[in-house]
Amino acid sequence: MEANRRECRPQTIRGILRMTLQGEGLLGLYRGIGPSLYGILPYAGLKFYVYQRLKQLYFAEKGAGHGAGQDGEGIRLPVPYMLAFGGIAGLVAQTVTYPVDVVRRRMQVEGLRAGVGQGLKGVGGPWQREGPLLPRTTPNALLYIARNEGWRVLWAGLSINYAKVVPSTAIGFTLYDMLKQRLLLPNNL
Repeated sequence: MEANRRECRPQTIRGILRMTLQGEGLLGLYRGIGPSLYGILPYAGLKFYVYQRLKQLYFAEKGAGHGAGQDGEGIRLPVPYMLAFGGIAGLVAQTVTYPVDVVRRRMQVEGLRAGVGQGLKGVGGPWQREGPLLPRTTPNALLYIARNEGWRVLWAGLSINYAKVVPSTAIGFTLYDMLKQRLLLPNNL
């Protein structure tokens, strides 16, 4: 029986795509996009908003008496400020949107858990939670986890995630602003 499972399981990306298209159709390739969009859209928007707002506050403070416009024209944001503002933007955005990321990951694991009965190999183990499956929509799953496990669970693991998000966002925004300066683009983009 183990050999049959191994033979039926595709070994290449092309095989997985073919199996998905045959079994679920074109929409099967987009399963799980909802929870991803629920998380990435607010995260990206909030990250850019916080970064731009911090820059505006800096330029408002430094611009007085220096002949700079409201968008900071005439003032160059120092690299340490770019790094700090980028790190803060990443920290704020990650903190606010992290519960949706937890729900997305849980839903992905639940999909694997549901697949155990369909003969998926390598799924299971002591990390798997017992009990009913999560609701199928992100908002309902968010409420379900909060009600049954407590709100704090939605931020479990956030502190270790900061070690990844804060430096990468700080560096990303610094490079973003430095390239804008090199390309002579305005600061308000």
